[in-house]
Amino acid sequence: MTNIRELAHHILKIALSCVYRESGIMNPTLPTILAIQTAGLSFDCIIGHYDTSPREVCQMVDNAYLEMLISVANSRENLF
Repeated sequence: MTNIRELAHHILKIALSCVYRESGIMNPTLPTILAIQTAGLSFDCIIGHYDTSPREVCQMVDNAYLEMLISVANSRENLF
C-alpha cells in the first residue's frame, strides 16, 4: 500500500503545481483519498445511467443535446 500513498503524493504534487491549490490527501492512512478540486468551474449534467439488469450504460439524452453540452462547457473555459 506504500505505492498507493506515494502515487497519491506524486499526483498531488502535480496538481498543486498546476494551480489546483485546494487539493489534498483527505486520509493519509488507508484507504488513501486524493481530492483534486478545481476553481469551481465544474459542469454537471446527468446524461445516462447504469442498468444493472443487462449491465450496460444507458444514454438518456440524444447526441444533439450532448453536442450542445460540450459547446457550453468549452465556451465556459474561455471566460476565465
